[in-house]
Amino acid sequence: MGSDAKRENRTNIYSKDENPRFSEFVHDAEQFVLFSEEAVKAYPLQVYLAHLFLPTSLVKTTFRSDALSRMQTSLATEISWNVLQLEGHTDRVQEIAFSHDSTLLASASDDNTVRIWGTETGECLQTLKGHTNWVRNVAFSHDSTLLASASDDTTVRVWDAKTGECLHTLNGHNSYVNLVAFSHDSMLLASASHDEMVRIWDTRSRRCLRMFKAGALGYLSFDSISSTLVTSRGTIALDAPPDSSVMRDESEAQDVQFRGVGLSEDGSWIVYNSQRWILIPHKYMVYSSAVSGNTIGAGSYFGEAWICTVKNSLSENS
Repeated sequence: MGSDAKRENRTNIYSKDENPRFSEFVHDAEQFVLFSEEAVKAYPLQVYLAHLFLPTSLVKTTFRSDALSRMQTSLATEISWNVLQLEGHTDRVQEIAFSHDSTLLASASDDNTVRIWGTETGECLQTLKGHTNWVRNVAFSHDSTLLASASDDTTVRVWDAKTGECLHTLNGHNSYVNLVAFSHDSMLLASASHDEMVRIWDTRSRRCLRMFKAGALGYLSFDSISSTLVTSRGTIALDAPPDSSVMRDESEAQDVQFRGVGLSEDGSWIVYNSQRWILIPHKYMVYSSAVSGNTIGAGSYFGEAWICTVKNSLSENS
């Protein structure tokens, strides 16, 4: 429909005699939106509140009392904020992670260190030193006793969260490590790297039990029983390896067969069991993503965010 036709349709709506107040209301709101288009795109909620204070706005007279009560609540909440400034790092902080009991917070920094803070006081409890390059990611074990860190020095380190002692240094990746995640029983640790490999480690023996050629990942976690690994591209089944299994080099790595609904490595397709299924329009091309069951959440290169739940006989019967 051309702009002239759209304008004519709007005129027809505004000229209806049945509900002149509604027509005037719509016209008033449209004029404001057209006049403030760029600001509305960038700051929609702020612009909405600002519009409520215009002297001759029908939108204002309709919603002002409700908005003011909400603003008073918001202002009261803001005044009661308790901000703890955590000082100590000397370079960019790449990642923040809470312990599962919420008493500790870990920060990973480009100053090559990890710091552990008390959430009640903001006190720095431990400064973890040992990495020789940026630290990109940190994760607590579910019992909050261990902390894992991933670094550009290609290593993963496991720390005692209470004492700050480095318990293990896990070597094997050939490029920077960007993700780490503990299993719920803390017996396993997964790491993902820019070398496009996922490694599964035994946290007691330090052995690498499994390797997967998974591509570049932006998210990594175990399910509650450590039977699958949930990633930004899909779900990886973790069949229990033999007790003597030790992965020595990448030639032993498995090609990943993502289970169920997921995403192709380049983010251009929704896949099912690693097979291309639905082509994603260019506007929604995936930059970051997470997959939960048959639902995909993603952010695009162009600022769009979207959620897609896939339902058909294939996914429902799997």
